[in-house]
Amino acid sequence: MRRVDIRRVIRIFLVWLVNNLSLSENRARKRFSELEREGAHLENKSTEDILRWAVDRLGDRVAMGTAFGATGLVLLDIAQKSVPDLSVFTIESVTPR
Repeated sequence: MRRVDIRRVIRIFLVWLVNNLSLSENRARKRFSELEREGAHLENKSTEDILRWAVDRLGDRVAMGTAFGATGLVLLDIAQKSVPDLSVFTIESVTPR
């Protein structure tokens, strides 16, 4: 089984999220640059700290997606304990026939 670094996955997702918010291109670049600096700061933080940072920074625009696989369930458990009001959505991961 391949090990997934959940903190790295969260950082990549947050970079993508902030970079894709509907902002002007110049403002998006500035925000992306800010996020890169904050991402470096979050590098050694716990998953709980990173989730709290995301909610503090982005509020109700943060949601977690899961297909209820092993890593998704672990992250869901961590999220429920550290950010209980975090919105969660499901991802259908079955390959169509």
